[in-house]
Amino acid sequence: RSANRGMCAQPCRLPCSPSKAKAISEHALSLKDMSLLDELPKLKAAGVDSFKIEGRMKRPEYAAFSAKCACLAAEGEPYDKKMLENVFSRSGFTDGYFYSRRGAEMFGVRTAEDARTAAESLPQIHNLIRHEPKRALLSFKAFIKKDRPIKIYAEDENGINAEFVGEIPEAARNRACDREFLTGQLSKLGDTFYKLDKIDCDIDGSLAVSASALNSARRELCGEITRKRAEHFTRRIEFFEKELPKIKRRSIKNSFKLRVKAEKACQLERLDNNSIELAFLPLDLNALEKGAAILGLEKLGTAMPRFTFDEKREIMTLEKAYDMGIRHILCTNFAHLAMAKRMGLAAHAGAGLNTANTYALDMLEGLGAADAVVSNEMKISQINALGGGLPIGVTAYGRLALMLCANCPAKPCKKGGCGLCDRTGRYFPIACRKKLGYVELLNCDVLSLSDKTNELKSVDFLQIELFEESAERVLEIIHMFEKGAPLENATRGLYYRGLKGL
Repeated sequence: RSANRGMCAQPCRLPCSPSKAKAISEHALSLKDMSLLDELPKLKAAGVDSFKIEGRMKRPEYAAFSAKCACLAAEGEPYDKKMLENVFSRSGFTDGYFYSRRGAEMFGVRTAEDARTAAESLPQIHNLIRHEPKRALLSFKAFIKKDRPIKIYAEDENGINAEFVGEIPEAARNRACDREFLTGQLSKLGDTFYKLDKIDCDIDGSLAVSASALNSARRELCGEITRKRAEHFTRRIEFFEKELPKIKRRSIKNSFKLRVKAEKACQLERLDNNSIELAFLPLDLNALEKGAAILGLEKLGTAMPRFTFDEKREIMTLEKAYDMGIRHILCTNFAHLAMAKRMGLAAHAGAGLNTANTYALDMLEGLGAADAVVSNEMKISQINALGGGLPIGVTAYGRLALMLCANCPAKPCKKGGCGLCDRTGRYFPIACRKKLGYVELLNCDVLSLSDKTNELKSVDFLQIELFEESAERVLEIIHMFEKGAPLENATRGLYYRGLKGL
């Protein structure tokens, strides 16, 4: 499934362990829920205009109580922290990365004790959702005149108004309608979010109006103003029909070029310059110097980090790489396109930009991209249907990144590499990028299209992404693609089955 498209299946809540030998009883990816309520005054002072409370699949009591606590906290007033934790938490809360803290204390699971405490706490806060909170003021103006239909006007604090016209009142036989009686009926706003502001009335004496008639008037007026409020407060964006240019189909390709994205320069040692078009190494000057000694600068580029925590340092390193003679950059986000344009680098859009249609390709071309690796979430049939003039490629080999984590789930680091073992016994290696401030959780299976390249009708190049492969193994992989030979036990990713739910 694709978390990029709102279809996350919450695999981080499933059992997994950072040890192959250990019984699967840990939840190494499960973070505690975050609470920054204590920091809201600081965030307000910093200029933050709005705060979002995440509550997907939570109970109404949780939404009500967390919102109430947030409102109190934003004004610097005390709130019931323990009750908030009791309503829903995974063994407490974390402040996320607000203070740049990382560690095991950020992880937590929903325990049986958490669930029991929540069940005991819910009745205590149920009154918060029994009635809607009063969030609007309502004023009435009533005219009850002899031989004229009853007229009652209502208006909220924004000037939104409505009018009720009733029947002609009859002469009173018992109690006549007066201000007290009128106020008593119109002020019954208990089931609405309105609070009575004021009532003005002009009433002739000795006229009768039933309580049911006034109640009906109140309900009708409240309903009409509520409808108008929804119209008034709904943000509407005007859309215009735009005639899109016709998609020009690509010509069928009879051959393809190979590109390699390596982790270390030593993985390139056995490569023949004629067998690949480009090779990318991480943004590390030592690695790039070694790579230049192996392949030369003409075919060497740098792959930008997936996360940027220090943009200034990243730009400085990239400028030094440029001074070395590096002229190609693999962009992992849109900021890198701007960097490349400013420095005169050839910008190659990576798969992380999730390019999935012709108009996106045209946009990338307009931003200066030389070519693009299309989204790994596309089927081959969809890739073949792409148009436009920007050269395209696909990730044809490698362990696809499943998650990017700023807090490594396999700490402390282990010799021989880290990874996670899930409840089915599959092992997912971790690509450690701790110098850059993050790690990548990789797929347990290696993706390969080495025996399917003839089905890629409109692709200009294939990208091979390396992890722990030796130089000898890299050479074998290149030969595998040249011969169209299959890789045993390989996954095809989403290239044939597509995304679940789409």
